[in-house]
Amino acid sequence: MNSHASWRKSSHSNPDGDCVEAAQANDDNIGTRDSKDGAGPIIEFAPTAWAALIAASVSADQARQDRRHDQGLHRLAQIKPQ
Repeated sequence: MNSHASWRKSSHSNPDGDCVEAAQANDDNIGTRDSKDGAGPIIEFAPTAWAALIAASVSADQARQDRRHDQGLHRLAQIKPQ
């Protein structure tokens, strides 16, 4: 990775700032690192592997949101008019 890479934080960072950062390497690979340890290890992904990781993450996040929505609807369905 280029030491001058433009690192970007996840938009889903914890309030205390702990998150994953990503940057594009000169060879088009995507590097990721722990935001708390900028000098620490970097994991690099090939562009196709990065795209698959992001797609799987988005799908998992959507499934989690759908379950929360379904649980909320189930709770509402249990309310009976008096």
